[in-house]
Amino acid sequence: ALVTHDAPFVVVNLVATNLTTVPASIRSRWPSLRFFIMEHGQLREFPRVVAAMKLLERISVCDNEIQELPALASTRYSVLNFARNPVQALPPSLPDTSQLTFLSFEHTLVADTPWWLASALKKTTGSTVSAFGLNSSYCQKQQAGATAAASSKRVVCGTPSPRVNGLYPLDIVTSYMSALS
Repeated sequence: ALVTHDAPFVVVNLVATNLTTVPASIRSRWPSLRFFIMEHGQLREFPRVVAAMKLLERISVCDNEIQELPALASTRYSVLNFARNPVQALPPSLPDTSQLTFLSFEHTLVADTPWWLASALKKTTGSTVSAFGLNSSYCQKQQAGATAAASSKRVVCGTPSPRVNGLYPLDIVTSYMSALS
């Protein structure tokens, strides 16, 4: 089903799966993909094929087993949700942050923010960026007063984001699945 030719996928929602990887063939099978949502799963690494997709606007890989995030290629990102993964760093580069409105790295091991986040948080035109880092190594450092980064005042450390449990919170997904069976 992941590599079907039957439909021009724009949104892909894979929630509570046991998939650990994504086939490289999705690039040719999903050329119009805009939203990639793969939450509450066993994804071990961020799919490089997804990172290279230039039309993506939203990524949510909340609550997986991802340890490393590659550079991302799209210039259209509005939502990036990496919460509840053991990642130690946000993507090293992001070509354009002008459309970014939401970033979550809550409950991660991210200790420092990359240059592009500081740039996104300082932008004065367009929509503002809401960045959330609750229970991340970054916020723990901020709360301990270890650093005074320019972005520290703009990353929310004390309140969970509305998407801390993903676009599809597992408790809701589980109760829905139970109701179907």
